[in-house]
Amino acid sequence: MIKIIDVNKSFQKKEVLNDVNLVIERNNSIAIMGESGSGKTTLLRIISGLIRPDRGEIWIDNLIVDDKATYVSPFNRNLGFIFQEATLWPHMTVERNIEFGVTKASKANKYERIREVMNQTGICDLAKKYPSQISGGQAKRVAIARAIATRPNYLLLDEPLTNLDQKAKLSLLDLLLKIRDEEKCTYVYVSHQKDEIDYLESKVYLLEDKRVIDYA
Repeated sequence: MIKIIDVNKSFQKKEVLNDVNLVIERNNSIAIMGESGSGKTTLLRIISGLIRPDRGEIWIDNLIVDDKATYVSPFNRNLGFIFQEATLWPHMTVERNIEFGVTKASKANKYERIREVMNQTGICDLAKKYPSQISGGQAKRVAIARAIATRPNYLLLDEPLTNLDQKAKLSLLDLLLKIRDEEKCTYVYVSHQKDEIDYLESKVYLLEDKRVIDYA
């Protein structure tokens, strides 16, 4: 379970989030909708630990990971994060990009897991290619493989299908459904595209006026 309690965040005196409260149960994926600039990405980054709230608490699986006295780094929150852009290391092959996220496993287990997630995401034939040699849709698949390689309990997805054509988008939505079932991973999916959210059949919230509310 992720618990967000009275979270506030401002940037240069501009308030973005105001007393945000939200509970995300395990195996109960949610989606957060909102206009551009409404604070969706900020909220995901606070959950992940990439930025810190000005006030409030973040709890993950009954452990507090962020408040006035506590800060747990993103690497120790058992989360995966898929950004709007694939954000692959350009000097690393596809295989090495995925390996980069699996640092704690033994060598044998690490390479077994890399092969497993590459097979799951349909990118085995891309293993030795560099990001400049693959398409945008393929790059997104690599990003998904990298994010799930550590078997996170939660996967944070920040408008992950941006700049893809409809065919590639539908293919990746099917992949995300498959991954969610196979990995037993809880999604926190952020988008302003209602068709994507409907496809994933998740509980929907709206980020509006700096707060998260149920979507009617």
